[in-house]
Amino acid sequence: MRLIAFDLDDTLAPSKSPLPARMDVALRSLLDHVEVCIISGGQMGQFRTQVLDNLHATDEELSRLHLMPTCRYALLPLRGRGLGRALRPRPGPRGSRPCDRFA
Repeated sequence: MRLIAFDLDDTLAPSKSPLPARMDVALRSLLDHVEVCIISGGQMGQFRTQVLDNLHATDEELSRLHLMPTCRYALLPLRGRGLGRALRPRPGPRGSRPCDRFA
C-alpha cells in the first residue's frame, strides 16, 4: 500500500470540528508507514484549524501528509511545518471551471 486517502469532515473529525486526540495518534501512526492524503470541500483555513493545529506530527511524518482542499488547489504537500507550492489553475475559456484547468 502506497497511499491512504480520507475525507475530513465526518470521517477524521466531526464536521467543522478539531481533529480528536485519538485521531491525532492514529494518523501519526499511519504517517510512520505510508503517505496520507486528506480531502475536503473546505478551504485551506479549515485544514489549518481542524487538522494542522491539532496534529502533533514530526516533520518527517508531515512530509508524508498531503492536503487537497476545494478544487481551487490541486494538491498541497507539506514541507516540514510550511506548505509546499500549490498547483494553481491556469486561465481557461470563459465559462470553464477552475477544476478543469490545472497545469
